Amino acid sequence: MNGHREKEPAVNRLFLAITVLYLLISILLDVLAGRGVSVRLPLALSLISGELVLLVPTLLYMAAARPKLCGLSERWRLPLAAVPLLILMAYCILPLISLVNLLSMWVSGENAAGALLGPMQRLPLWASLLCVSVLPGFLEEFIFRGLFYGAYRERGVWKAIFVSAL
Repeated sequence: MNGHREKEPAVNRLFLAITVLYLLISILLDVLAGRGVSVRLPLALSLISGELVLLVPTLLYMAAARPKLCGLSERWRLPLAAVPLLILMAYCILPLISLVNLLSMWVSGENAAGALLGPMQRLPLWASLLCVSVLPGFLEEFIFRGLFYGAYRERGVWKAIFVSAL
């Protein structure tokens, strides 16, 4: 070892910030629940609250570190022929999703998906789709496959895949 240490990617701080923020919010909500305080958010805000925990540190990181974002669109190109296959895959995976939901209800004794479905029906379809599929999908792909994978790609493909999948 020659004493030369490889510089850590700045995106490590983003990962740490997201992890610490999730933990702090979880602890805060547990403490409030223990004291009998119920935190009620509007439905749309509660649906995207997890994504906001990702978005706020990411925006701060991007403002401070100014990462280069070139090359992201190259990784996100989706061939037109893949769209029908993705729709078919989504329908084919529904039985597996139902099985996992059944097992989780059996273990936990509650149906979280069913409890959420009723209130979600009060939202317009476009708002439900935006809160449940478009916004989470875009943000998570941008942050994990864009920022994390892009930062670690220089250290090797397998390391980049592993770290961005965490």
